[in-house]
Parts: sequence; structure tokens; C-alpha cells
Amino acid sequence: MKKRYLSLIFGLTLSAVVATGIIIASHGSEKEADSETYMYTMTLDKNNQIQFVQSFNSDNYSIGKFSTDRGTEIELAYSMFMDIDPSDDFVKMEEEEYFELVNPLNGLIKMEYVADGDAIIEYGYNRKIDFPFNNSIVDTRGNVHTIEFTHTYETYGVPPCYFRITSKYGHTLTIHSIKLYYTCVHSPDPSIPVGTWDYESNGYGLTLTGFHIDSDKIPADHALTVPYMINGEMVTQINEGVLSNVPWLDHIVIPFVGENMLLNKEGFSYNFASIFGKNSAHNKYQPIQQYEGTTVNIWYVPKSLNKVTIAGGNIDYESTGVLYHYIPAYGFYGCGPLLRTINITGEIEEVSEFAFTNCSKMKEIILPSTTQKINKGAFTGCNKLFIRTLSKSLDMNDEANPNYRPISIGYKESFEKDGIYYDVCTKESDEEYLNVTKIENTIDVLDIPTSVEHNGKSYNVRRIANRAFEDQTNLRVVHFSNDLELVGNYILQNCYRASVYIAENPTSHPEKYSAHWSDNLGGEVYLNFMNFNNEGLHYIQASDARFVFGSDGDLSDHLDIDVKGFDDVIFPYHAFDDDVRIYKLSFNKYAYFKPYSFANCIHLSEVNFDGTMAEFEQFKLEGHIGFNSFIEIGTNQAHCIDGWVSLN
Repeated sequence: MKKRYLSLIFGLTLSAVVATGIIIASHGSEKEADSETYMYTMTLDKNNQIQFVQSFNSDNYSIGKFSTDRGTEIELAYSMFMDIDPSDDFVKMEEEEYFELVNPLNGLIKMEYVADGDAIIEYGYNRKIDFPFNNSIVDTRGNVHTIEFTHTYETYGVPPCYFRITSKYGHTLTIHSIKLYYTCVHSPDPSIPVGTWDYESNGYGLTLTGFHIDSDKIPADHALTVPYMINGEMVTQINEGVLSNVPWLDHIVIPFVGENMLLNKEGFSYNFASIFGKNSAHNKYQPIQQYEGTTVNIWYVPKSLNKVTIAGGNIDYESTGVLYHYIPAYGFYGCGPLLRTINITGEIEEVSEFAFTNCSKMKEIILPSTTQKINKGAFTGCNKLFIRTLSKSLDMNDEANPNYRPISIGYKESFEKDGIYYDVCTKESDEEYLNVTKIENTIDVLDIPTSVEHNGKSYNVRRIANRAFEDQTNLRVVHFSNDLELVGNYILQNCYRASVYIAENPTSHPEKYSAHWSDNLGGEVYLNFMNFNNEGLHYIQASDARFVFGSDGDLSDHLDIDVKGFDDVIFPYHAFDDDVRIYKLSFNKYAYFKPYSFANCIHLSEVNFDGTMAEFEQFKLEGHIGFNSFIEIGTNQAHCIDGWVSLN
């Protein structure tokens, strides 16, 4: 496979012209650039050399315009150079060759390209070996195609660093032109100093003792990178209160958590908030309570701080004698009111006990592929958190996530199809599979497929994540096969109308259906099913029963349900609850009505029983009518062939 490269470098200043490149300086340092967007257009000639480069920053140029609210940016320089094998036509690739941007693109928001052929688009937010997002572009045929990266910035706190276009298997791909849209706002770059740092030697590295920045030099993105190295020496310690003067801070990049990188993993002197100190004078700081052994400290952290990027990790020398990176115990305890995003870019091997306890606003954390272990209580109280780890195997303590929030191990990417959301995951054996993570709230009948096509590849559905369908009150039916390897905890929490249909009949739930997976299930679990049907009335046909749970139509319909001809009909829990379309119901003595099966069908005023009054009384005694099966309907009597009998 041939590689074709396009390298781009972005920086704040660039004094020398690169011999192989083109430099475009867009602003002098004295000029502010509030909310401006820079669009760079590049067109390749037939020798794959840059034919045309143009920059736009006019408010009148609407294509690719993205407004920002992050303030100003100083001088920006931009360079491009090519290293692409010559060919007869622009960039032309045979099947499965790729065209790649190989340098970090801080601030890249949008990209357009024109190409002929089929392509796979991949882009990553960390290192170029990681492409957790991708799109399949089918039969481009010379049309303009746009890839936007804004959601990666919002979700992960960083723009994509790498971009790749790959010709699909069996296809060639010709790229005619590429347009880059670049905003002033960029992610923190550790190579760019912000302010000045005071430091001193501590015998095994440097200790940061102070930080200074002029008020007129506060960065536009309100971000700060704590240095990992100064003059070739590693920063291993940060004194308490070094950052007591950054009330403007939104995002901080830290090399390790707390005051000291090199401690025994079981110690307590590494609370994240301690580096901000105990200065409570400024009203832009918020008190954070954190433990240090048995001592409770109150630190004051900027109220605006909502994102932390951990670029390295703490190192445990004393107990292991080798480099072992970890997130320390209680490291972010008490930071719940502030932190929404934790981005770990370093090689973290362990998340210690109670590291993120009560970070209640965190919605997602992606752990690196090096993660081996998550200890008890690490995510206690993180009630909104979705844990995704790039690691293919993980030792996760049963008490690490007491609320059983969703988790995806071996995470690669996410996508949605037919209202079902999947994570593509990888096992240690490199086998890829799908983990069902959530569904659209409009789904009432959920038939989980055994396999799904995505980007021209077929994946087996092997798992359902913890709480995948939680609070889906519209959900009535969940049907899945025995191909699932694991069903997570609380998948049907508060799904009070749902019933589950499984294509097997074990004597007891197998181990893969975890202890709490059916907790708070409104209906029942039905086993030994043969197939899933949809014929006017929605039902699942089993070897000895027909379970009816819904019907096609809209609110203007007047529905009559007649199942007298079937000897095997069961109406599950809440089967037609609140269905105002139903006016008439007819059935025989072999029907079963589970609790609330026709509750609140306010227009149901005619209930017909195909039998005598005495047979209907026996029908009720044998438990064919459940609790509140016919509560709040338009009648309280059933019409039998020889008279009327009370439904209750």
C-alpha cells in the first residue's frame, strides 16, 4: 500500500520561509482577530504540486464561516509542503491507498474536497494511529463533500489532529481539490509558552513555585498548559497555590495530577485542586473540598474551569521500581460542580480508588489504550458518565462504577443506524464487535439485529451496554437473540411498559444476562421465541403463543381488535396502554391479559367474549385478566353470547 502525504504546520510565529513550503502571514501581532475565520484553499496541479493557495478572512465570505466567542488571536503563520508521488492526474489512488495529513491541525474545523470514487474518511483527536471517527463516502462523482470537526472539539475538547482519505476496497479515488477551513481558536499547544513560570531544582527534577501573566496577554481560548519540561529538565512538583491567579481559566493541560508526580500510589498528597491554593478573595473562584489522608482541605478553583487534559500521569516509583502511570486516588474528588470533560492523552495504566468521585457533570471519559485497571469507587457518583476506553482488555472493579453507567472496552468509534447507537469495539483477539449503547426515544419496538453493516463492513452485535435503554418509557418490546455475549446492568431501568423476548429457553438466566439487567422491567421476560413478526398487529410468534403488543396506524384511526380465531394470544404488560384508537375488542377463553394491557384505552367501549357468561367467570378465576388490565376504559362489562358480565 502506498502512502501519500500532505503535511501542514500551524504556529503563532514563523520568521523563516521553509524551502519546500509556502508561508502566508495573516496578521501582525498588534491586530486582534475577534471571531474571525480563516479559510485556506489549496488546489493541486497534475504533478501534485500546489497550484493555488488563497486565504479569506472577510465577513462577507460566508462559506465555512464559523463564529467563535473565545476572544482574540495574535499573529498566525501557515505553511504547506508536498510529498506526494507524481502521477498523471492530481492525487490518484488505487484501492486502499490513502492520502493523509500527517501533522497536528490545531484549529481545523472543516474540510471540503472534490473527488471521483469511493472513499473512507478517518480523523483522530490524539495521535495519528488513533482514528476514532470515520465516515464512508460512497460514489462521490465529482461532488463537493464536506467533513466538519466541530463535534470532536465539543465532545473531546480538542480539534482533530490527523485526517486521512482512503480509497475503498475495489475502487480507485481521484482527488481534485481540497479546501481547509481554519479558525483562530486552537487547542493548547505545550510548545507555546503562556506567561512565565518560577521554578527551582528539587533533586529529582523541577518544582514550579510561581506563575505570572499580564492581564492583556490572557490567551484567547482561556487555556493554560502547565509545562512538562523546562530547559530539558522534567517538572515533577507543583507547589500549593501556584495557580491562585488565573480566574479566567477554562481549560488546563497538566502533566500529572496534584502537587507531586513521583509518589507512592497509596499516598494522598496529590489532589488536583491544591495547585490553585486557598485564596478565597476572588469571587470567580469556587471552594472545592478534597481529602488528604484524614485531613479535609478547602481549595479555591476558578468557576470557569470545566475541562482538564492530563498529558502525562503520576508515576509510582516506590512500589514498582518502574515507570507506572496512574490517576491518583481522590485526585478529582470534589470537582463535580466544575468538570465536564476529562481528556487523558498520556499513557495511563491505572485509575486509582475514588479518583473521580462525585464528578456528577462529567458525561464522557475516554481512557487510553494503555489502561489496565480501574479501581473501586473510581467513578462513584458520576451519574451521567459514559466510560469509553481504547484498551482491548480492562480489569474493572465491580465497585468502580456503582451506578453501572455504560462502558465500552476496546472502543474505536460510534455510529447510529435505524435509531440504534453502536460503539465499535475490539477484543484482545482483535475481533471487532458492536456494543449497543442507546436508542432514539421514538422507538417503541426494538428488534436488536445480530449483525449490522457499517462503512462496507459487517459487524456482529455482541453486547448491550449498561443502562442502554434507561428511561425509554415509550419502549414496549425488546427482542434479541442468544448471539449476545453480554447484556449490561439496568438496561431497562424505568422502562415500565417494556417486555423482553429472548430466542432461547434457559432454566435460569445465563451469566451473560447480568444481575440487574431486567431490574425495573415493566413487563416480563418471555423465552423460546422463534421469530419476530409485523402483520398489522405487532406480535411475536412463539412455538405455543402469539404475543400482541401494538398496531400500525395513526391517531385518527378507529381500531377493532379481533383475536377470536387464535388459541394462543397473550397481551403483555401495557400492550395497548393509552391507545386511544381502540374502540372494540373481541377474544376467546384462550386469551391472556397481563396487567395494564388495555389500561387508559378511553374509547374502548365494546368488549366481546366468545363464550358464555359462566365461561367468562371461570376465565377470570383462572387469572386470564391481570391487575388493572381494563382500568379507565369506556365500559366495565364484557358482552358474552348469553349476556353481560363485569370485566373486573
